[in-house]
Amino acid sequence: MTISIIWAAGTRSGSEFAVTLTEAAFRPKLLEEIKVSAARESFVKETRTHAPITFDEALVLGRTADAIKIEEPTIDDWLDRFLQAYPCAKIIGTYRPLERVIRSHQRLKDSWGFHEDRVVSLFEDRLRLYERLALTGAFFLIPIEEPKDFCSGAFLDFLGVEATLEFQDHVARWPVINDTQHLLTLSQYAGYSVPSEASSSQVARPNVKRRYEELVRESNRPRNASA
Repeated sequence: MTISIIWAAGTRSGSEFAVTLTEAAFRPKLLEEIKVSAARESFVKETRTHAPITFDEALVLGRTADAIKIEEPTIDDWLDRFLQAYPCAKIIGTYRPLERVIRSHQRLKDSWGFHEDRVVSLFEDRLRLYERLALTGAFFLIPIEEPKDFCSGAFLDFLGVEATLEFQDHVARWPVINDTQHLLTLSQYAGYSVPSEASSSQVARPNVKRRYEELVRESNRPRNASA
């Protein structure tokens, strides 16, 4: 067993949906996974808790795993080091509009949510990382907020698997991730207020948005389509 898939995504950017979508594509096989948070803590399935983990510990666990999720892959060199250890691994990223990521972090500002400036910085850092990974031909970008821009066939070809009923059902039930109505509904029960839209100064980055959207189109182009 060896790491063949690496999910490299930002926090509050749909990384868990990327994981479950990939899992559905491999059914009935169950993927052995490692999940590392932005705090560099791993999820322990047996106790459903998180525990600090070092890179070397994660590398050892990787010897008996199929996949690893690395949140906020630009904050250190873990991703590059995993790719050195597993050069044939395929990398899956996610794209969620910046203003949505900012709002999602604002909702968590009293616990672990990131300050807006850090969200913006990490968002742009991931774009540079994704551009570099796209040149390898072993990268796929999932448009978390726009299922109409997702190409199932391209994703399955990328993974090298056939469509499963569970995968088709997963795509058909594409979730709404923290949109306004969802947050309003949750707020009625959780007792928090819905954050306002991010300021225009933070989201007015047309070149960054345009490049993300271009990467989405490049990933989701059917493999038999002309360049």
